[in-house]
Amino acid sequence: MTKTNELSASSGQAYGRWKIANNLVEDVFSRLPTMDKLMVVASAHQTVHERIGIVETVKQSHGTVCLSGPTHNSEILRDSIQSVYFDTSSQMKDKTLPKLDFRGENNETVFSVIGLQGAAPFANALSSLSMTPVEVLPKPERNQFSQEETEEADPGNDFLQKLSDNGSETLVRFETTAIRQQWQGKIQSVRASMGHINIIQPDFHLHLPFGKVSSWQLNNDVWQAMDADGKVFGLTIQVMS
Repeated sequence: MTKTNELSASSGQAYGRWKIANNLVEDVFSRLPTMDKLMVVASAHQTVHERIGIVETVKQSHGTVCLSGPTHNSEILRDSIQSVYFDTSSQMKDKTLPKLDFRGENNETVFSVIGLQGAAPFANALSSLSMTPVEVLPKPERNQFSQEETEEADPGNDFLQKLSDNGSETLVRFETTAIRQQWQGKIQSVRASMGHINIIQPDFHLHLPFGKVSSWQLNNDVWQAMDADGKVFGLTIQVMS
């Protein structure tokens, strides 16, 4: 069955992908508070840091866009964003998961915003903007989880599990060259699934590959995750209490 990529604000059910006009990036940012419950996704080095909830305010100052609210704390370098794509091709349990894909000068994804209340809030917010239909991207293959990975000691899993067991108030920050995002709270549980160490909480998800962290280095009360080459890759932990 052929699916259309005509955007309808009334239904919000269209299937497709659109490139939003480049001169409208600020307009897209300003409309995020109208899009209901969102997941803001910062991802790099196979590591994914997600904040979940309603974005209450969007402020731009000195070249930085700040997304904030009770469940959001993100800072994005405005100049890192060159284009935005609106995508409604993903579904979970028959529910559309609309996505805004913010891309850089080499067409790489800088960060993304996923809607958790269906396509209608996105379609209503974006339907007046100029968009061009483009090809839907193929879905990436996901690595499958092997039981053997859980049986080996892993510095990433061990440290996060210890923080969870201790009930420590923890600041988890992830930073790339374009976005910095953080969460603070008590880690309720750490779970292994599909090749990753996962923290799954109502307002925060972290997905960290097994074997990604070789060690943790303490620097001014902040634990920096080190990769197999002994280099930082943007994930830091600060124990607040």
